[in-house]
Amino acid sequence: MEEKMGLKKRMMSLLLAAAVAVGSFLAAPVRAEAATTIAKGIDVSKYQGAVNWSAVKNAGYSFAFIKIGSAKSGLDPYYAANMAGANAAGLKVGAYIYSYATTVEAAITEAQFAIAALEPYTVSYPVVFDLEDSVHKNMTPEQLASLAVAFCSTVQSAGYYPMVYSSKNWMTGKIAATPYDKWIAQYNTVCEYPNPAFWQFTSSGTVPGIDGRVDLNYQFKDYSNLIVANGFVDRGGNRYYYKNYRMQFGFVEDNGKTYFMNADGTLYKQGWLGDGVNMYYMDTSDGHMLRDLVEIGGRKYYFAANGLMQRGMIPLNGKIYLFGADGAMQYGFYTDAAAGTRYFKEDGSMAANELVAVNGQKYYFDASGLMTTGLVPIGGLTYLFGADGTMQYGWYTDASGMRYFQADGSMAVNTTLTVDGALYTFDANGIATAVPALNPAAWVTDPATGVTVDTATGEVVAPETVAQVAAMSAGAGQ
Repeated sequence: MEEKMGLKKRMMSLLLAAAVAVGSFLAAPVRAEAATTIAKGIDVSKYQGAVNWSAVKNAGYSFAFIKIGSAKSGLDPYYAANMAGANAAGLKVGAYIYSYATTVEAAITEAQFAIAALEPYTVSYPVVFDLEDSVHKNMTPEQLASLAVAFCSTVQSAGYYPMVYSSKNWMTGKIAATPYDKWIAQYNTVCEYPNPAFWQFTSSGTVPGIDGRVDLNYQFKDYSNLIVANGFVDRGGNRYYYKNYRMQFGFVEDNGKTYFMNADGTLYKQGWLGDGVNMYYMDTSDGHMLRDLVEIGGRKYYFAANGLMQRGMIPLNGKIYLFGADGAMQYGFYTDAAAGTRYFKEDGSMAANELVAVNGQKYYFDASGLMTTGLVPIGGLTYLFGADGTMQYGWYTDASGMRYFQADGSMAVNTTLTVDGALYTFDANGIATAVPALNPAAWVTDPATGVTVDTATGEVVAPETVAQVAAMSAGAGQ
């Protein structure tokens, strides 16, 4: 723009005559102030000096393109003041780089320079690649287009809306087609380039608030749904998200929900998202990130407050659940070589402090959920669990003696039981003592002493045993 203003002015009279002569052979021109004109604005640089932006706004100009600078001159000395002033006055604000790039790498560097300079400011209109310098004259159309694509794609990846600026002649005959909006310089009463987004129609405008001449522009393209202040916008069957007029990528927060925007800015709502280790799930209807306990495809998963899928043992609402390597809730037995075996019930919760029946066998799991073995006190009774954790029944012998576990699994204590036809007494520790078989027919009682002897064994029969047998006999005779 200004860095080539002298050359432009010298060419204007020739271009005007040529444009009028060939205009009827070109696409239908867009006329200034036609029904399709949306707004009028300016573009400025250091050549306009200090600008009274309120006066510009009050004069009816609604947008401005601010020169950022160039690779040769660096940051325009009025850039910061112009960006701040135009925004404060309420204009829509775009910006441009005057390019000296002759390689794709240089164009990318210019884009990165622009992105860094734009970061502190609100940019509500396109970021422009000004392609017109003499260094570009001997380059092919394809080479020039590659510069534009490199700059614009880099700017776009930072969330800005890109655009290419050049003269009508360069855009129609010197620069190959690119998919970006065009800002056309043609100092004439008509713009003969088809469907421009903006038309710079003079470099000799006068505007209140600016001393001297200034470029004037018409806007033809509506950006109200393309560069949005904040929030979601739908277009072309896709949904995009903006923050301070800048398209967002990656995770975004909106109304208490988290979403993920793809590298092209579109909303991701295809379910699983991640690298296989760090996994999220984005709802397939509206794209919001799922959290807490969720059922997906008939399986349950748990996502933390940050949306990350969880694995391993997770406490939820006072219970513990197990989630596998794939994140799915696990059920049944789970053995940790270091800790032991646990059991996760039909609802997924871990069995703890409880007796559980599994496939006809009973198991007991302690307060930490570990399967128990050996003698285990439960509810005032004692039970025996084998090495595999199953409840045991019948006789059990160890160094302390014999114990007996009844049909309900509890250990016999403080009682006398007949087991397999033999009589046993069990003490408070469950240790069994066999009760000898009684043969009263062989008993002889000495009348003088009252001592009863079992003649079959020669042993003295305890008086209480004699009394017990006598009582039983008396009862049977009644």
